[in-house]
Amino acid sequence: MRQQVGACYDAYFKEKIHCKSQASSLCSKLAALRERRQVLDVKLENYKMHFEHHCDVLTPGGNRGCFQYSRDLAQRTASYEVNEVLLKRRHAMLDDQLKLEKDRRMDAEQALSELHAALRGRILYLEVWKHGALARVERLRSELEESVPTL
Repeated sequence: MRQQVGACYDAYFKEKIHCKSQASSLCSKLAALRERRQVLDVKLENYKMHFEHHCDVLTPGGNRGCFQYSRDLAQRTASYEVNEVLLKRRHAMLDDQLKLEKDRRMDAEQALSELHAALRGRILYLEVWKHGALARVERLRSELEESVPTL
């Protein structure tokens, strides 16, 4: 029983250390992502200013509707380019989390199978003990019947 409790504590502390390292890793990834987002926000603003400047240069007076439409399309394109990078990064993070969860599940399944094996061993021990105890009780009963005269 002490070995099982010790194994549980060992598994708990290993998981705790693993979680701490995972949390620090995720914090550093978050910092990198925030920095990257700031860079991408600056790029987006530059795209917007660049396209507005070109639209204003190309349309010195009339025909404003056509160029307004192209400016809107350019802004959407720039926005989609930025979002594509962010979504790819988010996908990579979710994929990493999925792999981590698969590893955790495998560890939990292994721990569960070890627990089942330990419990089966304990049950077997108790069955053997019960069998031995019943045999002893029968032996003592027979000795008692032989020692007491019948009436």
